[in-house]
Amino acid sequence: MGQYAVAVSQPHVTIDWATRTGGDLSRTERLAMLRPIAGSVVSYIADRLPPHRSTGVAVPDPIAPDSKFARQVEECAAEQSPALLGHGYRTWIFGACFSELDSVAVDPELLYAAALLHDSGLMTSVVGEDFTIRSAEVVRRACTDADEPARATAISNAVVAHATPGLRPDTDPLGYYVQTGALADLTGLRSRALAKEQLQSMHDLHPRHGANRVIPQAIRREARAVPHGRFALLRRCGFPLLIAVSPTRKFQ
Repeated sequence: MGQYAVAVSQPHVTIDWATRTGGDLSRTERLAMLRPIAGSVVSYIADRLPPHRSTGVAVPDPIAPDSKFARQVEECAAEQSPALLGHGYRTWIFGACFSELDSVAVDPELLYAAALLHDSGLMTSVVGEDFTIRSAEVVRRACTDADEPARATAISNAVVAHATPGLRPDTDPLGYYVQTGALADLTGLRSRALAKEQLQSMHDLHPRHGANRVIPQAIRREARAVPHGRFALLRRCGFPLLIAVSPTRKFQ
């Protein structure tokens, strides 16, 4: 992987783990994930409570990479439904803005690719197969078609990692900012850090197309297909409900 290597602190943030297990978590792993899930819920509630004195800041919008690789990623991403495609683009914008706010460097092309393709596997559900395995297959196709094999593993790991609660920017910055960007878009978590005008502009460019309804439905299908997987655990912890009542739904 060379320059694209990513440090990871948990086994269930890699494509090797996903393909070996199908996405099944042990009882110990499920219990360990409850703590970061609870922390996210607390953060979500605190973020929603008044008063809201902060108006957020305007961060320079990220610029989409202009390369053969980026164009191939965009072509693969366009195969998704409108709701998932828009979610991918907004995940990229959120993730890039948050990494800028946090002063954490993330390879812009890797973040672009991972964000746009992270949920592409949710287009279908397969019994016993975690959806991120299918997302990683799309990543590998994009990397192969663009002759970028060195990037495939790093992006695939980030795609798998984003569904694992408790990622940290110091151990897995790429996976973390895909996850944080996706959570901001789906639940509104941390979205208040950005100016309202920037949020509106983001949605003008990439409309939601019913994402707050479509994605919870996909999560429920995934939970049924992989009952011991991460999305099954998140479903039991109320993740689809947080999306359904998210303040981002006002942009529908």
